[in-house]
Parts: sequence; structure tokens; C-alpha cells
Amino acid sequence: SSDLQMHDGTCYVNLSSEFEEDALDMNAWLPVYSIVDSLTRLDGVEYVQLMIEGNSLVSFRNTADLDHPFSEDLRYTQPGWDD
Repeated sequence: SSDLQMHDGTCYVNLSSEFEEDALDMNAWLPVYSIVDSLTRLDGVEYVQLMIEGNSLVSFRNTADLDHPFSEDLRYTQPGWDD
């Protein structure tokens, strides 16, 4: 489950620990930017701050540090990015 809040162009997404536990075996940046790139397409959303259980000072899969807001970056969600 998750909850969303908006403030000054940043969408704050609080994900449950299941996000990390149940994610498929793939590059850690793919699920992160799948969320970020989807939300930044919405009017008024420039940045996305991801949190797990209310904590942004975590590293998703020990690779993707969530300690800052993310802006759109299509290189991870476009076909052929991992070639």
C-alpha cells in the first residue's frame, strides 16, 4: 500500500515495506523510475520523493538511495535501456 501527498511541485510517496520485499528481480532503478516517471507526467508534479514506511533515508535494494526527490529520467523506463 502507499499514500501520496503534494507540496510545492513535489509528490511525496510513502510506500509500505512490501515495495522492497515484493519487488521482482530487476535493476533497482527500474521500479523507482517507473513510479517517478509516471507521476512526473501529471500536471504540477516536478519531483517525486519516495519513502518506505515514512523513511526516505533508506537505500532501495542497497543501490537506489531515496534520500532526495527525483525528477523524470526516462533512460530506465525506455525500451533497450539495459542493452
